[in-house]
Amino acid sequence: MPTFKFTGQDASGKPITDTINAENSTIARSKLMTQKISVQTLEEVQAAGAGKGGFFERVSFQEQMTFYSALSIAINAGASLREALGAFGEQTANPKLRRILIDIIRCIEGGKSFSDALRRHTDLFPNDFISLVAAGEKAGNMAEMLRDYVVYAEKQAKIRSKAIGAMIYPLVMIAVAVVVVLVLTTVIFPKFIQSFGVPLEQLPTITQYVQLFSNVLIEYWLYLVFGVPALIFLLSYLAKNTAGGRKTADWLSFNLPVFGNLMKKFYISRFVHVLGAQLKGGVPGLSALLVTREVTANSYFQQIVDDIIDSIKSGGTYTQPLRKYPHIIPPIVALMFSIGERSGAIGEVLEKIGNYYDDLVATATEVLVSLIEPIMIVVMGVLVSIIAVSMFLPIFNLTK
Repeated sequence: MPTFKFTGQDASGKPITDTINAENSTIARSKLMTQKISVQTLEEVQAAGAGKGGFFERVSFQEQMTFYSALSIAINAGASLREALGAFGEQTANPKLRRILIDIIRCIEGGKSFSDALRRHTDLFPNDFISLVAAGEKAGNMAEMLRDYVVYAEKQAKIRSKAIGAMIYPLVMIAVAVVVVLVLTTVIFPKFIQSFGVPLEQLPTITQYVQLFSNVLIEYWLYLVFGVPALIFLLSYLAKNTAGGRKTADWLSFNLPVFGNLMKKFYISRFVHVLGAQLKGGVPGLSALLVTREVTANSYFQQIVDDIIDSIKSGGTYTQPLRKYPHIIPPIVALMFSIGERSGAIGEVLEKIGNYYDDLVATATEVLVSLIEPIMIVVMGVLVSIIAVSMFLPIFNLTK
């Protein structure tokens, strides 16, 4: 019987991470619900060796998109899922992808659903893709779900690619700035100041502060080299694996200057895309919301989805809960939800909202990246100027 690893919260709200044995993920979730455990993540523990390859083997993003598109076309043309997977597995030149597809076919032949088979390979297939496949299986329109996912994923990839490409030069500048500051403060500055033969307290205030900074770097460099990465790792772990850490990280992502608005737009785009694709494909509202909650990896949006679910269960609308969060969901988005509900075409309306926010995210990303370069130049200039002033100010004082 398969084993599933899960994270969640028990009835008292305490975080819990454990495993459970069940025939499939649906039964596993049902068992956990009877134990009053609120599930946040659930994935099958992969059998040793299944889909594993060499250390350097990987499946590129383009290969994944080709696989999704080919699978959608084949299923839409009338091929069975088993036939489509087998055909793609035979033609792909990627050995890792071929092994994974063989494992998925074996799972399906053994009675598992496609989505459960995909959950054995979460290192390759993202959670949002698996969730949409599961929704497509229930609604009987998996080909359409796959097609919509490819469009959505490629848009996100283009934005990410542009951002990464534009960040290369600023990152090089940051690296150069760090090296320059370290060399100046730990090598050149101390020797320069020692040449004066003057007690530190007699030097200008700015020189004393730079000397203090230099001493910290020289005396505690070992703690900084190992301590800073360890602290970053610890904070990342807490942000991913604890409820309080996730909440804090989500709050910071929404409230950081400049970055906050960009992150809100990004999550709105994901929220409406995932929900809209399902509703457009005929997935029942509550089922679509549950999948959206799982895919939207943000505690604030998960709370919004929970409120919408409660509203739908009590006979309300999607729109009413959205209006409670104007600091996250702009009124125009809530209005578009309302129009979609009244017109009976909420899936199509959400698709348009998603496309609109995709453009906003792309534009905001380009603007943000374009600002980083001049900001870095200014910061680098200020740092070097401070060090230069702290070095030459004592000379001016001595000449008086």
